[in-house]
Amino acid sequence: MLSQYVVLIGLLTTPRAAVALPPDRDVIPNGETAVEVGTLLLRAYMSPAGFEKVLGTHHLQAERSGGNWIVYVPPSIPRAVQGKIVVYAGGGTPEPTLSARDARVLDISFSR
Repeated sequence: MLSQYVVLIGLLTTPRAAVALPPDRDVIPNGETAVEVGTLLLRAYMSPAGFEKVLGTHHLQAERSGGNWIVYVPPSIPRAVQGKIVVYAGGGTPEPTLSARDARVLDISFSR
């Protein structure tokens, strides 16, 4: 009988690992939130000075692709010079892909 009490006391006093349950709705529900999270992520990824230098004058946008958000700088339309299209070479901007469900960073790719 004493052993039953010891087991019961052990169950009541033993710490248990916290179990994280998945959210019941998207952590990133819309494009505006995706842009805010993407901006904070890119500031940390590139450094605040690097972010301002590369992306400071651009307005980020977000596009939903399945259960993910892709945050990007919208392309500017190249100017036509005497009927030819000018192609700018080099560089690229980082585009984070975020999980809408739990806000995980799934990828950071570079666009041109």
